[in-house]
Amino acid sequence: MTQGPLPTPLVGHDGDCSRGTQVKFDSLKKHINTPGFSFETTQLSFASRFGGDVPRNPEINAFLRDEELYDFAEEEWATITQDIGHSCLVVQIQRLMTRLVNYFKYTSRKVRTLRQQPVAVNVSHKDKSDEQWNLQAVPDIVVTGAGWAYRPRHKGEEIDLKSWEGNILQTSSAIIVRFDEELETTEDRIKLEAAFYALELFRTQGNRLFCFVLLVTEERCKLFYYDHGGCLETPLFSIHADPVLFVWYLLLVSSPNNEVLGFDKTIRWNSKLNIRTLVTDNENKEDVQYRLLDLDPVFRPRKIRGRATTCWEVEGKDGERKFVKEAWRKDSSTVAPEWTMLQRTKGIEGVGEMTAYEQDWSLDMLRYPFSHPQFDNRIRVRTTMKAYGKTLDFFDSREELLYAFRDAVAGHRNLWDAGILHRDVSINNILLGNPNAPPGQRGIIIDLDMAVQLGAKVALPKASKRVGTPPFMSTNILAFSIKKNKPNPPRRDCHSHLDDLWSFFYVLCWVCFSAPGPERTKYEKILDMWGEDGKRSLQAKRAFLLGIELGNHKVPPSFGPIFDTLVSGLYEYLADIDETFRKTLLALADGAQGVFRGDVDKYAQKHYEGYLKIVDGAIEAAGKERQGQAVVAPLGDLTLNTPQGKKKTGAQEKGEAKNAEKQKGRTKA
Repeated sequence: MTQGPLPTPLVGHDGDCSRGTQVKFDSLKKHINTPGFSFETTQLSFASRFGGDVPRNPEINAFLRDEELYDFAEEEWATITQDIGHSCLVVQIQRLMTRLVNYFKYTSRKVRTLRQQPVAVNVSHKDKSDEQWNLQAVPDIVVTGAGWAYRPRHKGEEIDLKSWEGNILQTSSAIIVRFDEELETTEDRIKLEAAFYALELFRTQGNRLFCFVLLVTEERCKLFYYDHGGCLETPLFSIHADPVLFVWYLLLVSSPNNEVLGFDKTIRWNSKLNIRTLVTDNENKEDVQYRLLDLDPVFRPRKIRGRATTCWEVEGKDGERKFVKEAWRKDSSTVAPEWTMLQRTKGIEGVGEMTAYEQDWSLDMLRYPFSHPQFDNRIRVRTTMKAYGKTLDFFDSREELLYAFRDAVAGHRNLWDAGILHRDVSINNILLGNPNAPPGQRGIIIDLDMAVQLGAKVALPKASKRVGTPPFMSTNILAFSIKKNKPNPPRRDCHSHLDDLWSFFYVLCWVCFSAPGPERTKYEKILDMWGEDGKRSLQAKRAFLLGIELGNHKVPPSFGPIFDTLVSGLYEYLADIDETFRKTLLALADGAQGVFRGDVDKYAQKHYEGYLKIVDGAIEAAGKERQGQAVVAPLGDLTLNTPQGKKKTGAQEKGEAKNAEKQKGRTKA
């Protein structure tokens, strides 16, 4: 097995910031400013949690005396002076840390200074004003490591050791070095940089429970701790007045114990075999070790705080492929855990099947003894699923796309019949079936994180902007999510099966209109807008639907006329039943506490039947073309676009080269 390529580089080698990095910074600024993201804590909290793994005060004092780096008489560090320049300050911190790791024999650790790459980023403020911030996309110093937690380096491998790209897979912790006078005016920017470094560690390494970022000036120091609940930060303290505490923090972020640095011991590297393994529970709640089929996750989180869904393709000792998904679930959530849903759906055609699950870490455990009444605890849940194909956009032929789309819609209907509403239909949640899969299993709907159980007398859930993937949300959900004044009874602001059928339609459009064609640039911009929040996404979709209605949007010719007919046919059908069904919901809600599933089931059955009939018509037409009754344009080399805001698969993130190689092998349907 060869090593997979890195995700998109943070910044170009010439120091210019990529558009993607600018977007990350702007999005991250909003993310870290949400209520409950950051809390202040004390050194005692970290001492209680990690004190047993860091040298104690007598040992630190011995280091200070032996190395003669600190002037006890003057109560200051001899080489860290008031008038020191920034580059010299970085070097002095790096030398101090190197002396520390050598003194305490942390042989698996190295301390490296990195080449800085400034970034000019336009950030948005709450008052809707924009401002340009000069940021650093690379930390000043990193502590690197070797061993089971880190991807091994290989002999002859060309690595730029002054770049973070050349060190990020081996990074233990990141250090920011600034002047003390900057803190008052650039505190928000420094916090944004620290969060950016943490996010890149989470996304790139794939085996992190938490990580540290240390801020050091010529006067003071503070520690940032990040996990999937957000950030804990200590108060600033004087490195000269309290040298022991300063050294304690330096030792903490350089610890030779990988678990102290936040690495997950259940995901390990075997450098001799160049493989990566994952340990989780099997169906009997026994530990089982899997080999990762891809060294990187096939899906990774795009934010620090939240569910942080990460997915792996794995293989057991018997050669059977599985799919392991982990996500951090809110302890306070009123929605049933996904594993309980998957227990109910076992054996349902067109729906991903679970073989095992486990709940292990919680944020309360990671942060102990920290607590705060406004902190939302999360629990990590791992589910092991049967393995299927890649996401829908990795189809090899038009018929494969049609079959997968059809069976996924049918799987959604089967969920509805079982009393479950999915609520998060997206490009990442529709998989191709395995090779030679029977009808009904050629496309698979997965991910029941947002699904709800609906008995006949259970009300449909309310529309929510927090449920679903923005590019694929129905205009109904988006419209209600942005209303400032929620409707009084009678209400119809509910999420129904029809909203998910619209989501399937948007997935199909995304696959088709992101393909090469005479107007690709125009459609890329439209699809990008689908990924925006709220009002912009709603406006973009309404404009797109109007274009479909007027015949202004044609599927790229590489798909052939069948798909143009399919898209327009599904739109006309959905638009027709949508208007009637919304009136039905309003009538059902009049004088009631809500709209019950049992009240709308007969409508749902008709809607699924009509929807699938249109898709089956396209499949039949494709079959006739294959038999030579019509001429069809080949698919050609399709390069699929990824609209901003969409959840990406790991394979898409890892580069176009891998996609292109596969796409060149596509044949006409």
